[in-house]
Amino acid sequence: MHWTYFKNVLAKYAESGERDVNAAKAMHELQYNGDIEAYIDKLQYLNERAQMSTGTLKLAVREGLPNRIIERMFDHGELDTVNRIWEAL
Repeated sequence: MHWTYFKNVLAKYAESGERDVNAAKAMHELQYNGDIEAYIDKLQYLNERAQMSTGTLKLAVREGLPNRIIERMFDHGELDTVNRIWEAL
């Protein structure tokens, strides 16, 4: 998925008044494409709207990542806050 397309789709959904729900859905559908910085940027952008907390954010992050990256996240200690989740990525 190209970033331009992604922004256009997100803008369309934002007009519906369901910005938080649509952003949460997009987070769950987002897939890692080999560029971890782009993946994190998109997740953070979406989470500004979705406002996911720790548990739901971890689930959304894990859905789009390969197992090898998920396993490495736990090398950074407990993922018990939103900030620690972002730092682990």
